Amino acid sequence: MTSAELDGSKQQLEAIMARIGQEDTESTCDAIQRVATCKVWASDLISRALFSKAVSDDHFPEPCAELASALRLRFDTSAPSNFICELMELCQNELERLLYELDVADMHVVQTMEVLQLVRLVTFMGHMYVHRAIRGNSIIQSLLNALLHWVKELSRWEQGPPKEHEVKVACALLRTVGFAYVGKTKGSSVYLARLKKIKNTSLWLEETKLEIAALIQTWEQEWFHSRVFVLSRATLAESTWKVVFVTLGGDELCTLNLQSGKTLSVVLERIRKQIGMERDREVRISIVLPSNQVLSESDRHRSLDEVLQSVIRANSSGDRQAVTPSTQVLSQQDDKDIHKLPGEVLQGVTCATRTGDCQSVTPSTQVLS
Repeated sequence: MTSAELDGSKQQLEAIMARIGQEDTESTCDAIQRVATCKVWASDLISRALFSKAVSDDHFPEPCAELASALRLRFDTSAPSNFICELMELCQNELERLLYELDVADMHVVQTMEVLQLVRLVTFMGHMYVHRAIRGNSIIQSLLNALLHWVKELSRWEQGPPKEHEVKVACALLRTVGFAYVGKTKGSSVYLARLKKIKNTSLWLEETKLEIAALIQTWEQEWFHSRVFVLSRATLAESTWKVVFVTLGGDELCTLNLQSGKTLSVVLERIRKQIGMERDREVRISIVLPSNQVLSESDRHRSLDEVLQSVIRANSSGDRQAVTPSTQVLSQQDDKDIHKLPGEVLQGVTCATRTGDCQSVTPSTQVLS
């Protein structure tokens, strides 16, 4: 490719990325794939464009995260497949920079551009988790630990509250991931207890106190009754489906053997039984397909065969995840071990994706003891 052709391709990609949020995700993916596949320069440009767009306005974190997830499914072993690694490095560096500047300035006010940027950044990262562009619960846990002040050396929370802006940023992250994270992630209740303890800090704005109170109410009334599972693989043999489910964090949930010709209601009932909630009708179950399509209780009358055939087509057509970061397996006793600074965990994810085989979709598993 000549220098002129390279410049032309880059300009095409820049123009496509500038339209994020104006077109549907699939159309944007198609356009990027036509220009960027097998271009060694594309990874850096895609990651920087996504990052800049995501933190530029309150409306863009989610569409940018959706696009990142969709692109991750599209790119397999082609050159741009490592753009997620570079995107996470950008997030890590910006997170550390903003937290450091606010800490050095000893700022107690919350209406600053730095705080707004932090809120947009963690909202983007949260949507990346929800849309499965990044995998594993460790990133969310580590962000919450840093923002709400876990003392790693003493294995406990600080006695006093964190700074007000840190709490606002933590609340923004929880509002984004709460429905998919709370109630199914072991140890997540420690954050609820932390928020309850600090919610009435006298020096904080009334707005902040109301924000925390609303979050606690949503947590207790809605998130405790929500479960989100991922359908990771399906195979059909002799009229029997073998279906494997995992959590959003990547932990294996169950494997079900289901007769062909049934509806999704059978799957939902079997999952309820598997997690011990067959009688708790308040629990709302959602199922995420490999395409990132979400099925809910309202889809219970859909054909099981129709849904699972689409999963098989996705698995066989090469729509595999380009990279899969390490998944950390945690237990309730592991709370003292998971509290790292955001940079440490994001660096761990970056290393795992950079050194891993991009053709593999099997995550390495790190057990913390």
